[in-house]
Amino acid sequence: MCIKIRKKSCREKVRDTGTIFREYVDSSATKFLTKVFNKKYGVVKRLFWLVIFLGAATACFFNCKDRVKLLLSSPTSTTFSSERVTPAPFPAVTVCNLNRITQSGLRGKGLLDVAQQISSIGNQEPNFLTNCTNIIKTAPPSAQQVTIQNLLQTAAQPVGDFIEDCKFLGQNCQKDFQRTNYSYGMCYTFNSYSWSPHLETSGTGSHHGLHFRVNIRQDEYIGSNLVDAGVKIFIHPPSEPAQVLDRGIAVPPGRALYVGMQRQDTINKAGVDCTAKRDSSHFNFLGNIFNYSVQACLQDCLLTEIAKACHCYYIKSEIPPSNPTYANIPDCTFADVCCIENVSASSLDCNCSTSCDSTSFDLTTSYSLYPAQYGNQDNTVSADPNNFLEASVYFQTLVISKETTTFSYTLTGLLSDMGGLLGLYLGIGIISFVEFVVWVLEEFVNWLCCFQFSVQKKEERDGDDGDEELLGMGERDEFWPEST
Repeated sequence: MCIKIRKKSCREKVRDTGTIFREYVDSSATKFLTKVFNKKYGVVKRLFWLVIFLGAATACFFNCKDRVKLLLSSPTSTTFSSERVTPAPFPAVTVCNLNRITQSGLRGKGLLDVAQQISSIGNQEPNFLTNCTNIIKTAPPSAQQVTIQNLLQTAAQPVGDFIEDCKFLGQNCQKDFQRTNYSYGMCYTFNSYSWSPHLETSGTGSHHGLHFRVNIRQDEYIGSNLVDAGVKIFIHPPSEPAQVLDRGIAVPPGRALYVGMQRQDTINKAGVDCTAKRDSSHFNFLGNIFNYSVQACLQDCLLTEIAKACHCYYIKSEIPPSNPTYANIPDCTFADVCCIENVSASSLDCNCSTSCDSTSFDLTTSYSLYPAQYGNQDNTVSADPNNFLEASVYFQTLVISKETTTFSYTLTGLLSDMGGLLGLYLGIGIISFVEFVVWVLEEFVNWLCCFQFSVQKKEERDGDDGDEELLGMGERDEFWPEST
């Protein structure tokens, strides 16, 4: 069918490129092509439109170039919104005594004198590592081999002695505090990462939150230069470790702390200059437990530096290393205390980027005296007010504040801008592109049909030549019969 349609046109003289292009110009919806290339217009007029076209094309090119550069720069924008959530997931609350370990616990292991001497020199002194190591050597060899994990578990203040009373939504929760080991010592976390299901609340105010009383036992404090007494409290998502030392709220004895919270979610959908929350693959120790967060990254960085410098891991039995490289690293012992303290006091280059999806809590704190000097019916508290403090943690509002970062300029925006620029400067739209594509396809089909037609004609000519040759041979045989 293709050959029949194109038979007549293919017999005609083959059109040159100029003829084909002029046919396209005459039928094109892009009018500047007609004004520039149609010979029915004068030379001056065509040159005028050519200059206009070149100027418009140049301006269009540079504007489109700027749009492409803007897309490649990955610009972002941040929007703020709010959403009420009920019931609201309650955060984890970590409480640490400023005294890391008790006198009675150290005395039972024969390490009290040594620990008091170490705490008296302080880990900020220039010769701390040397002086501390010399003090450690005076301890009995068996005491030096006691693991840090064992020391914290047996010599730290027990949770029942530390958290004397606890209520969450009116229910007793003293047993809901779980032991957590951090560089700050033995701490206790309410609603921790291992607690399932995580707790929720449907109301605001202190009656719908956590309320607990702490006994710090100052008589168990060690160190001649220890001048602070009390606890540090850190509020954080259950999926993240507590950064108590740097960001905890200090509460002295004889005070009641009230902490009102509002949850804040930061979501970076663009993924620029941040690490995905689920990406904890580069963690050496905490990758099996925590998602990525700045707090988890800093804690893992500290544990890694301790492992490199001290060749040990001091919470191995509780949180096994996530990196197989450190699987066979030994537990830290009391003999490694000096190295651990030295690394903890040094400046670490952790290079922890922000998380693409993080949760924090905006806190409002206030204090009051505790216990009341008059009208107090709690004889236990009034007996030793210098050892007791209270804390109440609750939501001020169940409205979550959200900060969302997205790309402000996308590929869709680029296509829209380039389409607008082409239409403004050159009068080219989607119809022009479709028209050009259809024209190219038509010319290709025409060429293909003509090529097929020429091949068939050549085959026919070759067949005619063969018949003529056979006929000539038959005539020749008539004049030259075979010999008998």
